[in-house]
Amino acid sequence: KALAGHSNKTTEEITKLMPEDFNKKLKEWEQIKEGKPKHRLDRSSADVEKKVKKKRKLQEKLVRGSGKKYKEKSLDLPAPEVGTFAWLDKELMKIEREKQRLKRETSKFEERETRLTAMRQALCHQPPAQKEITVKTAAGEEFK
Repeated sequence: KALAGHSNKTTEEITKLMPEDFNKKLKEWEQIKEGKPKHRLDRSSADVEKKVKKKRKLQEKLVRGSGKKYKEKSLDLPAPEVGTFAWLDKELMKIEREKQRLKRETSKFEERETRLTAMRQALCHQPPAQKEITVKTAAGEEFK
């Protein structure tokens, strides 16, 4: 019966049992922990470029806001760059989208206000209608 956190096998035996990919990543992690950043041996620069492009596409999708009801006008800010200030650019884009949403909402309420004021003016300037009410009594008489 094995206890949690204890093993009879050494780390060398365990690494032999693990897949090769896991062992590579473990070595890289150990190098990073030691403070010796090395470039990954199994990755080419093309692989790195693909990942950068993939990240850029994901960020562009976030910026575009696909599937929205209203199409956004092209914004002055460029798409967030991968790296240094991507989070800052992303936040600025969020603020810009919120401004656009508020403009649409404001215009919608202004249109509603003009319709309601026109309705109020039409109702206020209308002459009051004179209504005749007839009341029947039990005897069958009608009063106006």
